[in-house]
Amino acid sequence: MLLIILLVIILFLWLIFLSHVYISMQYIYDQTKQYVTVSVFILRIRLYKKYYDLSNINEKSNTSSETDLNFFSGRIKSYHQKLQKVDQLLNTVLKPICLRHFTWSTVGGTGDAALTGIMIGGIWTIKNTVSLYLINKLQLKCKPIIHVEPNFQHRFLYTNLDCMLSMRLGKAMYVFTKRKKYLQLMKEALQADKGGNE
Repeated sequence: MLLIILLVIILFLWLIFLSHVYISMQYIYDQTKQYVTVSVFILRIRLYKKYYDLSNINEKSNTSSETDLNFFSGRIKSYHQKLQKVDQLLNTVLKPICLRHFTWSTVGGTGDAALTGIMIGGIWTIKNTVSLYLINKLQLKCKPIIHVEPNFQHRFLYTNLDCMLSMRLGKAMYVFTKRKKYLQLMKEALQADKGGNE
């Protein structure tokens, strides 16, 4: 009887070890707020949910949509450049991750038709670049959906990025145990690059 119980426990732990961890993330940006919500699920049970308010990052910006669009574009470009600096390391971290859902919609304008067209074209370019990066780095289980809608009459910017990632719990535990090493290597790579540019 004890042996049967032990085998059941081992089988249960093995199934848990092979099960997937799902990470749901949503990023919202507009003139008044900017935040990220992260949730973690295992076996359809939500184990973690955290709301990160990023509004203070943009608190010094004015209400001009031209500034908002430049701010948004500049921040995405900056993040992409930083990712390129640690590309080889990210291959190791991102390879076991599956992209289950990815939707990124943006609506905005400057009040000037010509300027709005230029800005929206730039945002399309950035989004396509990010999407290609994800396609090349992650195991794709969905088709990324990106949408950009210009508004030529009003000055505003709103973007909503919603995605879900998954990986086996065993892989997640391995990456977690190596997190300090990965973070240190990324920090060293970015600092070395910064020092070389100065």
